[in-house]
Amino acid sequence: MNRLHQLPFAALGLFFLTLNSAHSADYQTVTANSSSQLWPLTSAYDGNVSTVWSSNTHASPAATEEIAYWWSGLQSTNYVKLLPRYSQNCAALGFPIDFKIYYSNGSSWVEVGNYVNSPRPNRCDWIVIPLPTINQANGIRIIATKLGGDDAGTPV
Repeated sequence: MNRLHQLPFAALGLFFLTLNSAHSADYQTVTANSSSQLWPLTSAYDGNVSTVWSSNTHASPAATEEIAYWWSGLQSTNYVKLLPRYSQNCAALGFPIDFKIYYSNGSSWVEVGNYVNSPRPNRCDWIVIPLPTINQANGIRIIATKLGGDDAGTPV
């Protein structure tokens, strides 16, 4: 049975397709290099798509933010599904412009995607990023190197 792992990133909800059943209790560790007081890291794995984790704000989009999480055991993973936080007119808030996706093979991070000048989603729907191969992973890491703006235009 296919089951989705959930993890919000910046103002995103990330879901990872795996072929084994998993629940929020399966998350071994979730880390981020910063966390907003309004949107704490615990919201990254609470199972509630109406809550989000967000990084701290920055003076410039040229900042780096990352989030990673691990689950127990290697599981087949073939895409990342993102649910950005959207404004009332469906413009994504805090969606990274430049970012990389990595998976953990149990001993190291392997880069699986490099996304540059990503368009700002504007459709109030999920964003699916297929991975080039099915990977045996026990974690996902996303590093944003150029940040998108929130509803005030502040990079997060």
